Formats: sequence, C-alpha cells, structure tokens
Amino acid sequence: MFKQFRPKSEAISMLGGGAESHRNSGFWLLNANAKDQDSAGTVVVAGLGRSGTSMLAAVLKAADVFMGEKTATGTHEDQQLAALMQPRQRRELLLLIEQRNQDHNLWGFKLPSRQVLEPSLLRLLRRPYLVVIFRDILAIAGRRQVSKGESLQSQLTQSLREYRRLVRFLDQIDRPCLLVSYEKALLDPDLLVDQLDHFLRLNLDAASKAACRASIQVSPDLYRREVRQQQGWQGRLEEVQKDQIKGWAFVGHADAPARVEIWINGLLEHVCMANRPRPDVQSEHQLKTSACGFSIELKTPSQQLKPGDHVSARMAETEQQLRNSPLTYPTP
Repeated sequence: MFKQFRPKSEAISMLGGGAESHRNSGFWLLNANAKDQDSAGTVVVAGLGRSGTSMLAAVLKAADVFMGEKTATGTHEDQQLAALMQPRQRRELLLLIEQRNQDHNLWGFKLPSRQVLEPSLLRLLRRPYLVVIFRDILAIAGRRQVSKGESLQSQLTQSLREYRRLVRFLDQIDRPCLLVSYEKALLDPDLLVDQLDHFLRLNLDAASKAACRASIQVSPDLYRREVRQQQGWQGRLEEVQKDQIKGWAFVGHADAPARVEIWINGLLEHVCMANRPRPDVQSEHQLKTSACGFSIELKTPSQQLKPGDHVSARMAETEQQLRNSPLTYPTP
C-alpha cells in the first residue's frame, strides 16, 4: 500500500484548476516553497518507461533547454550521461555535471529508463528541478507488452511496482517538483507549455511557445520507428574482459540471430551475430533455438581493452542497449 502522500496541504498544490472551478488540470506543484529566485539549475525529467518522458524532453529541447549533446533520436535520452550513471563512474559523472554547470545556466536530462530515481542523485546536481509525468497504468503496460512480448498481467504488475517506488521517492524529497498528467497534457498543450515556462522561469516568447506546442505529439514517427526496432528484442551484456566481450541477444521468437553492435568509448567498433549456443537462455525464455550468444575476441593489443574503457552493447541499428550495458573495464 502507498504511504500517505504529503499530508501537509501546503506541500502540494494544483496548478490551473482547483476546487472552485471543479476542474482537475492534471498539473500539481510539489514543494513549491523550496523554489528560489536563482534561475540556474538542473531539470530532471522522470517517469516510468513509456509514460511520456520522451514527449517532455522534446518540449524542453524545443524551449532551448540543453538536454545533452548525444541524445537518442526518438527518445531524447542523453547517452553520454546515461553511460556514467553507475557507482563506479561517479567521478566521471561529477566532472560532466560540473562542465555542464559551467556551460549552461539551465540544463537538463531525461532520466534513463533503466536508472532508478534516488535522492542521492539529486545531491549531485545544482538546484535540481524535477518534472515527473504520470500516465494511465494500463496504457503503459500495453505499450510494454507490445515492445517486450511479455504478458499484459506481468507488465501491469511491474508498472505498479515502479509507480510505488516513484511515489516513495517523491515523498522523500524536498526539491520543487512539477507533476504532470500525460493525458491532461495532450488535451491542453498550451497549459503544459505555460506550466513548464513558469516552473523553470524560461521566459518563452510566442515563437518559442509555438515551437514547444509543435513538439507535442503522440508517438511521433521517429519514436515509433525506434520502438518498432526494439520490439521483442532482449539481451544482456554479461562479461567484459581485456580480450573478450560476451553476452546474449535474440529478437522475439524469430529463428534468425540478432545482430549486436559493440561500442567502446562512444565509437562503434564491432558488429557480430548472436548465434553461439546458449541453452540456458533458450530454456529461460523458451526459445526455438539456443543460438543466441555472442563472444567477441579482442586479439590484437590495439583492440584489447584498457582500464577505464566504456563498453556498451546495442541491438544493431537502434539506440536500444542490452541489459547491464554499459560496463566499464575492468568490472568489479
């Protein structure tokens, strides 16, 4: 069960609606008293995967908020920052944050879908402002069922578990947070843009607001194309050694092996077929064949990994990283 959410009435307030108008605007401000007059800060876009975080990130980019140098085309995920969100990469992450603080008065990022939102992350950021989106849980589970090929019931359970964790997080923090209903935002794009403008002190002019509204789309073509490429794909980067990179991947229940890309320090270095025997993966996922493993031999000294190298494994021609990716050599 959820614990009582912010029992103090002054801690959370509705924006653009209220009891007098009998209108639920779908926008709520949490911890309004924590806002200060300094416009410098960091915007964290968060929510469950498939809940509309990509839409919010697109709006902020249209508002000229820096959201990362290397962002995925359809999902707007900051790949550079995502690669550093591991405990062993804390020093590199702090250096990146410091550099962005120097380069941008206000910057932000969409929290990677695999990253758990924790209060410890906020302590690393300069004046963090959170924008958290909520969506109908059945819609989220349905989208995930299509993309992952798992049962709707399992995705409903998983989504509910993640929502509980998100609400617990919100109950722990004292930073300003704009809560957004995905469905209400689509019904009233003007209000979404106005609330983001006011919350983050963007001071948008009419042209900028128009660009923000134009970026609000339901599953735009680029996003659909990216998700379509990911449908039914599963895999894991399991081991990174000096002279070898191993894991497994498959595409739904297809007979053809998956193609996997290996990126090292942000550069595409290897492409391989996941066609080596992995009877353990076949048994776990009830596959037609065990040919789903991959192993890349790094034979020459120039190919071999050096301490600190970042290794990521992706489904070929997509931005979809395998589970447990990226890894840094040497792994603990």
